[in-house]
Amino acid sequence: MKPSERQAVLTIAGQSVTVIWKRRNKNVYLRVGADGRACVTAPWAASEDFIRRFVAARADWLQRHQAQRRESLLRHVWQYVEGESFPLLGRPYTLQVQIVPVAEPCHMVHQDATGKLILYVHAGMGQKERAAVVWQACYALLARIVKEQLPLCEAIVGRRASRIDFRHMTSRWGSCNVRTGRICLNLGLVHFPVRATRYIIMHELTHLHEPSHNARFQALMDRFCPEWRSSQKILRDGLFVKFFV
Repeated sequence: MKPSERQAVLTIAGQSVTVIWKRRNKNVYLRVGADGRACVTAPWAASEDFIRRFVAARADWLQRHQAQRRESLLRHVWQYVEGESFPLLGRPYTLQVQIVPVAEPCHMVHQDATGKLILYVHAGMGQKERAAVVWQACYALLARIVKEQLPLCEAIVGRRASRIDFRHMTSRWGSCNVRTGRICLNLGLVHFPVRATRYIIMHELTHLHEPSHNARFQALMDRFCPEWRSSQKILRDGLFVKFFV
């Protein structure tokens, strides 16, 4: 940090905002970094109170641009090579690749104690083949979590899903067909803590009461899932930021 600058991290509207005061600055600027985090540069004399009001008045702009960043982060492409970082259930794992004979099946194992993901593959397998092995394991893990969480969520919300599907999505964590009761969940949820997946399940089930995101929907979410805003923040901030940007 230069002598002509000072820096602090303020909590504004539920998120961390980095503020940099510069002696030469005459105006206040708000930007969203490559990691999706908000940053303000301000004149030396600008007060924290002024900066809080400045950011709060631009909350819609900030959320819109952060959403755009999240969409690009959700499109991250792994190479599935030795030493690569891969988040799973809210923590980072280091990928370890082991070659197995062709007669043995390819699979992936995560070790909580060591923080390693061991990917067993055949010699000569490229990125696409390795990705198929990794995401087959991720699918099985997320499906098991949803199977455990769904009955409780359905009991709380008072609605039942007719079907649960999983697929990669680049801009949504889940969707619900209110006519059929079919819910689709983003496979990317496997990167986040279980509470985030539970929140999305309850969010989509609540749409079977109220299709829109109006005040009634939010009131229902407050009743069914009081911690929904903090869980939403986990997804909004993104673990991808820590590992891949």
